[in-house]
Amino acid sequence: MRKLRKMIFLGSVKLDASKRFTMIKDAAEILNVGKDDNIMFYIDNGEIIIRKVLPEQGDMYKSQSAEFNEWARKRRIEIDLMPDEDIRQMCLEDLNEKIENHKDFEEAMKSFNSE
Repeated sequence: MRKLRKMIFLGSVKLDASKRFTMIKDAAEILNVGKDDNIMFYIDNGEIIIRKVLPEQGDMYKSQSAEFNEWARKRRIEIDLMPDEDIRQMCLEDLNEKIENHKDFEEAMKSFNSE
């Protein structure tokens, strides 16, 4: 049995002459985005999906393992939603490489700390 998703109306905005819009406050808070953050747009079964762009690798090494694992989990969800199979595969390979690099980094840090 397929689970029905409940949509909640957050508000509406008007496009300017350049087809830009200002995100409503509630949506920005839900996405946890602010000034200078980037967002991505996807299309899924005719519906537009907006996601926050997650931090890249440089920021990941500064974080703890749990934060990295959460980042990787969310990134995997983003990749799974990508409609183009080639791009999805490329991004998945990139993510797997980052996961392996992070594991190597953690092992190196453990060795360094145990010396």
